[in-house]
Amino acid sequence: MTQQTETTQQSEPTSLQPNLSLKPLTELPAGEPYIQGNEFSVLCETENAVSAVTFTWYRNKEPISAGVGTRISFTTGITENQYISRINFAALELRDTGEIQCKVHDDENKAESEPFCLAVLTVPSIRLTPATWTIYQNEEGEVNLSCEATVKVSSPEPDPAFGNINITWLRNGQQFDLTDIPAVVSSAPFFASSHLTVPHSTLSSDNTFVCIGENMAGEASGAAYIQVIEQEASVCEPEVDSYGIEWTLTRASQTTSQDCPVKSVGKAYRVCELSGWDEPNLVHCKHTELLAIEEKMASLLDGYGDEQVVSEILADLVDVLTVYAESILPGDLVAITDILEDMLVYLKVHQPDELDENFVFVVSSATSELNFGNWNSIQMELPGKVASLMDSMGKYAQLIADATLPGESQEIQDEHIVMHVAKLDGLKELEEFVFPVSGSEYSDWLNRSSVVIEGDTLRNLNMEDISLAVVSYKNMHEILPKKVGMPLTSAVLDIAVYTSGLKAGTLEPPIRLEFSSLQNPSKAICTFWDYTSDDVYGSWNDGILPSQRTEAASHCEWDHTTSFAVVGMLVEKWEVIVTVGCIGCVAACLLAILAYAVCCGRGITGIGCLILILCSSLILMNICILLSAEQMPGERDCGVMALLLHYFELLSFCTLLAVGVLVAVASGTFSVNSQGAAVNPSLLLSLIFASLCEFQLFYSDEFMVIIRRYLPPIFFSKAVV
Repeated sequence: MTQQTETTQQSEPTSLQPNLSLKPLTELPAGEPYIQGNEFSVLCETENAVSAVTFTWYRNKEPISAGVGTRISFTTGITENQYISRINFAALELRDTGEIQCKVHDDENKAESEPFCLAVLTVPSIRLTPATWTIYQNEEGEVNLSCEATVKVSSPEPDPAFGNINITWLRNGQQFDLTDIPAVVSSAPFFASSHLTVPHSTLSSDNTFVCIGENMAGEASGAAYIQVIEQEASVCEPEVDSYGIEWTLTRASQTTSQDCPVKSVGKAYRVCELSGWDEPNLVHCKHTELLAIEEKMASLLDGYGDEQVVSEILADLVDVLTVYAESILPGDLVAITDILEDMLVYLKVHQPDELDENFVFVVSSATSELNFGNWNSIQMELPGKVASLMDSMGKYAQLIADATLPGESQEIQDEHIVMHVAKLDGLKELEEFVFPVSGSEYSDWLNRSSVVIEGDTLRNLNMEDISLAVVSYKNMHEILPKKVGMPLTSAVLDIAVYTSGLKAGTLEPPIRLEFSSLQNPSKAICTFWDYTSDDVYGSWNDGILPSQRTEAASHCEWDHTTSFAVVGMLVEKWEVIVTVGCIGCVAACLLAILAYAVCCGRGITGIGCLILILCSSLILMNICILLSAEQMPGERDCGVMALLLHYFELLSFCTLLAVGVLVAVASGTFSVNSQGAAVNPSLLLSLIFASLCEFQLFYSDEFMVIIRRYLPPIFFSKAVV
């Protein structure tokens, strides 16, 4: 939305009361309503006003302020002694319904217009049940399809004459003939329903029924899918899940949908596997209370309301999370995350002096242990939502830091989150910043991580306006996406340093972090969440080795700020297998060299030379693997070891290829005679098949997970490979 502007033309003051007239600029033909999605404008103009005036627009007696979008905008102007202002709606929504009014004032006078009643007509919403249904061939019975079309209205309601809704049916994309299967139809203003009873005898194959509801604003539709299966087909039997959703008979390898649980809206989905029902997907299900909260947030972005509405929205979210604490749906968490993101957009523009601490409570409750399963479901379909929630919490901490007075600090503690912000008082006495703060009482989990920012680091920023924000999460490491085979083994700590409201660049000396190990990994890597990675939502960085590591903790150093953690490589089982395998391979190669020396004496043939080279390279390659099992002292040594490993691996491959060619020639796979070259097809196919199997093994995900777990990460860095 564009900011309201004030007309400032200077002239002699007047005592004349300005007269206002208000009229819509969008002329509608008689008998037509104002329709959702259409453009609309209202003009307010004065008469007898000769001094500069200021316009203010209202809806239902509440001021319409400057929002953050472009859907609603204001324009002002002047023609002779007439001042005009116009409110423009780029696309009408139901929330615009109400009494639109204009008020004007100058230095001495004020006036207000008569209200203009705006009633917006919306497209119907369709509810068609059941969404899916499965029957057996030649089964007797019938399917009852129920379609309801509803138009949402607000006060003032549109003329009831605009409330008619027509319902039509399609069957497999064609207009459905209701002669043989008549529909039972009922209607009222802004509502209509139609019910079909379809005999099984009319369903010889799969059918798709579509219900279309149409009014003057447009049309919407819903679809029902009826499957017809053979008696011997693999199916999932009907059942009621833990959410109370009734799942009907479904063919194996099919996805079915049903209405969400009671007191929620949306569609739930479930896959019928060959082995039985998969877990239901409720990512698109949310409790009905969130619909009103979403609408309130959208209205706030449009300019309806002020900062007080932010507190109301947060209080409403707290109520939802409290009432449904043990029955939160995945879709609830998705909706809450989206609402918080929109709220930050609003707060960033309006910069209120006071911020509601309920924001922290909402994020804390969303990341509680009760919601781990919900976040796992969300990760499958919306992998960036957790990162968005963490990013929103970090941005809110920045707003808190900006609102903090110089020389002061604030700390907000909740069950699963602790946030600490501080604003430094110029460059005076810049001592080191330590979190957790000494002398404060914290939950035990908070002591899992700490950060130290030296005074020299802050002084080197050479800025007087410096603020710091730290957010420590109890459970974020459990729900953030992880690298395959590399789980997070520490809490997540979000750190930010701001100078004049902007995030600081390179920090020197670097900040120091300490993370207690939640598990006892064989390897530990300091990592951070990289929002600039190729992944749209960010990902964990490849990381670096800790500057110091003990069994209890890992110490990391970074020259920038973001969200940090420690990645562990829990490889005890594979470490034993790989170590034994490497030692066995070295021993076997040494035996092969010894046996060849004893049997062949000094006569070394071409193939014998290749075998000696192969055994030697395999020995050296396995020695490299064994040496790299321990953490290397630095990246340079890791790089040297990685280059040696790749060299001996390539040497082994080339040598083995040469041996294979010689063996193939000697065994008759390839032969040359007077008729030309000949190839033994069976042996050649066997060789190709064996090569493909070996290639598949080496590059399979499982094999690479083992290698990644066991070897230092430098082996897989882009610089080395």
